[in-house]
Amino acid sequence: MEKVVKALLKELQYIETHYNEVKTTGEDFNFYQKVVPYTQYIDGILNELIQYKDDIIQLPYMNDRKFNLLVNNIKELSVDCHFHRTSRKLFTEKFKAVNYDLNYLLEYNKE
Repeated sequence: MEKVVKALLKELQYIETHYNEVKTTGEDFNFYQKVVPYTQYIDGILNELIQYKDDIIQLPYMNDRKFNLLVNNIKELSVDCHFHRTSRKLFTEKFKAVNYDLNYLLEYNKE
């Protein structure tokens, strides 16, 4: 599980960088050339994480609803980061929540 969580944290940094680039330039990326392949890549990593769902929802401060929210937020961020009209406030809220949860999983996995 640690490998998957680290991969998602790495992608989260890419998502943040990509979003800031889009916000700065004001230009969206091509949906079919950039967005679709990237979201498929993220879905592949998330499918690996979902294999650990039963273990993850047994952790303190984690449950089925929170796990599903984590997965959905990652999916949304992987799309939102490609479009300059994405609200900075909503993006930041999702980003912080995902970052917190992934770091929690990483930290708990080390114990």
